[in-house]
Amino acid sequence: MTSVAPGPELERSAPAEVPERVVARLVAAINDGRLGDATECFSRKGCLVTPDATAVHGRDEIQRLLEQLIARRSRIEVVLSTELRAGDVALSRQRWLLHSDADDGSHYTQQLTASLILHFIEGSWKLVIAAPWS
Repeated sequence: MTSVAPGPELERSAPAEVPERVVARLVAAINDGRLGDATECFSRKGCLVTPDATAVHGRDEIQRLLEQLIARRSRIEVVLSTELRAGDVALSRQRWLLHSDADDGSHYTQQLTASLILHFIEGSWKLVIAAPWS
């Protein structure tokens, strides 16, 4: 039996970490109130789509939105997750339950179907588009 070593292209697009771990890190960081860790899950030019379908670009702007989620003591439960990967790009579709505090102090829960696109960039998997309210 002959073994064939992977070529440079395969090595470049075969990182040790899998894309789903980035999403798990994002969820854990939001749940634990770790704003910096949540922000680092996005690429520098990443995009987060807000509940009103506004596309926010760049880590600085995304951080402001993540800060609002954390300020509302938001907690995300991942109920269902599927992933499709093609080389160094991945599409993840997840069903989330988002529990947050409202302005009036009450608690509410939203069921979200999150569409997430990840790319192996900057030496690791990063979210390039996140549309949790899609």
